[in-house]
Amino acid sequence: MCFEYDDYAEMHNTSNVKCRKEHRCEGCRRKIRKGETAEHNTGKFDGSWYSYYVCDRCQRMILAIAAKEIEEGCPWSTAWCAVQELQEYLSELRSYGKEIRPLGLRTLDDCRRYVNDCWARSEYSQRGDRCIVLESF
Repeated sequence: MCFEYDDYAEMHNTSNVKCRKEHRCEGCRRKIRKGETAEHNTGKFDGSWYSYYVCDRCQRMILAIAAKEIEEGCPWSTAWCAVQELQEYLSELRSYGKEIRPLGLRTLDDCRRYVNDCWARSEYSQRGDRCIVLESF
């Protein structure tokens, strides 16, 4: 499918944080509780500042989608689903009778390494190795 976006943030910062208070996940709208880890995104888009949080499960889901898109031939720059489009993308998959699960590796860093490995195989492999999205979590 590949994700094409017309515009990008003027500036953007992402950090992994341990939440000091409750927040809402931008991807699934689930409550992220105090003490949980989450990804905090801040930046400026189209002249407006933004700040939002993404829970662990949604981060793993986005990484699984990126691995799938890379496997299907999308370049790195268009393999990433925006968190604001996550639920719409998953709904569209379900309407076609398909499903994708979040990457179930031990840590988020392991999941990120997995996606990087998928990219390395898709771009550089002479044998045509393919990336397989893990079916767990």
